[in-house]
Amino acid sequence: MSAVSVKKIYIFFFILPLILFSDEGILISGKVTGHGGKTLPLAHVHLTDAMGDYQNPIKSVEIDVNGNFKSGIQEPGIYGLFITGVNHERLLIPIIAHKDVKELKLDIRLSPLPYKEKFDTVKIIGDWNNYSYGSANVMKKEEDGTFSYEIDVVSDTVGYQLIGITKDERSVNGTHANYFIYDGGGDYRSFLKIKPGKVKIIFDPRILIKAEIDDSSSVTFMKESYFLNTIYKLHKKVEKAKEIYMEEIYAYVEKHSDAKGFRFDWGELPGTLTTYMIEEKNNNINQFAAVQLSYFISRGVEVDSLTLERILKIIPPDSPVWGIYPNIPGIMLSRFDEERKVKNIIKFAEGNPERLVRAYALVNLIHNYENENKEKFLEYYNKLKDGFSDLRSMRYHLIEYNPDKRIQIGKAVPYFEVKLIDGDEVVSNKSLLGRYYLIDFWASWCNPCVREMPGLHQAYEEYKDENFIILSLSFDGAPGDIGKFREKWQMPWLHSFIDHAFESELAKTFEVAGIPKPILVDPKGKIIATGEILRLENLEKTLKEYIKEI
Repeated sequence: MSAVSVKKIYIFFFILPLILFSDEGILISGKVTGHGGKTLPLAHVHLTDAMGDYQNPIKSVEIDVNGNFKSGIQEPGIYGLFITGVNHERLLIPIIAHKDVKELKLDIRLSPLPYKEKFDTVKIIGDWNNYSYGSANVMKKEEDGTFSYEIDVVSDTVGYQLIGITKDERSVNGTHANYFIYDGGGDYRSFLKIKPGKVKIIFDPRILIKAEIDDSSSVTFMKESYFLNTIYKLHKKVEKAKEIYMEEIYAYVEKHSDAKGFRFDWGELPGTLTTYMIEEKNNNINQFAAVQLSYFISRGVEVDSLTLERILKIIPPDSPVWGIYPNIPGIMLSRFDEERKVKNIIKFAEGNPERLVRAYALVNLIHNYENENKEKFLEYYNKLKDGFSDLRSMRYHLIEYNPDKRIQIGKAVPYFEVKLIDGDEVVSNKSLLGRYYLIDFWASWCNPCVREMPGLHQAYEEYKDENFIILSLSFDGAPGDIGKFREKWQMPWLHSFIDHAFESELAKTFEVAGIPKPILVDPKGKIIATGEILRLENLEKTLKEYIKEI
């Protein structure tokens, strides 16, 4: 796992066992195997929050030598079981815990990692460079098809990961290892026991586990249950549809540079979910179908007002099931009139047991009152800040709505100094004094950033001779990603690669919680525009307003 893992939207394998809860809690046990039902050299079962935040698990347990595990839940609510294993793809199983049943047993099989068919370039990171994508080393391709990398080591062990062997380009364990250690982000690091000195690390594609035609992940519930099996059947249909949707929208953006005009046919699935929501006698299935249907509504599926009413009746504002899609209630309620919308959002903010649901409801209220009622805006912002600032998904909103944020129109641009990728030149807020410049935080994997390209190029061509320059600061996984992207989009202006992306000091200084983030600075170093007025067709209008007299 690494920064580049955000390049692809990860489609988790969702299953929703709606189980009951006892005073002693729930014992969760079972077995984890891999390809062909074989025991894995190392695997973990992580108990997470409802959104599957595997980087901050509630607790983690390691499987034993036979692949068995035991874990448990002590409090009712919605959780996730995040399963990881060496050489295998990760898997998330959400769980809603109620009362009366003491145990849940699962038989889990992981699918192999999505390895590439052929390997042209393989990169390596490790202890020697603190597993930094920005300073990844290229392995040497040998005549026998293997790859090698030599390094001088002073300790008796060396750990590493490989980049470029999976289709999603994330960092994973290699084939040469004496043991493995979990990396805290869904994957594993390979470790070698060595003597200090020169070490040669080998990657041999021939011994990779190759997925077969029917080699997908699977989960079997040891105690047969009609509603669990029905939910699993619906789940597979939903996740397959999402997977196809993402493939098609990526292909469309690749061809057209943006998603304008993209349409997707969800087929019979919304109708199927509606039928289960209305006709199924099991309330667990009703709620699962309803919350999945709410997701499709957020993706543009048209439904009548009666269906919206049914969803809200089947899944009331105090239901933990909303934790599966905590931001969806606000999208759905936007279909109602203002008074009813606000009244219901307040119910979610005050009565839902899931923290993320309450947090997103507060975000909706903050947005609603931002320009309408300063007192209520501050009231709800402070509630979000005081009660939910520990949630990573709230960082963006806390920064963007912060009434005291540093990046605001009229304030001086903060100090910065970055090295350009085209040579050794360094630019800073001081060196750019005397010019209008657009700071553009972006990444090639970011679809909204890609949609900005036509407007950025047009603006640059029109104003490049008018004391104006663009400084693009990339949050890509590696500097090479910028070069590949510029083969299609020239971007003939200043560029710098920001290692550690959102976790970098520069990102913290500029309060970057999401990209693209454009900031326009005047010749005196003062911020004169930010956000939406610098996006898409608004960019040229804003530049014209400020630069027309130059």
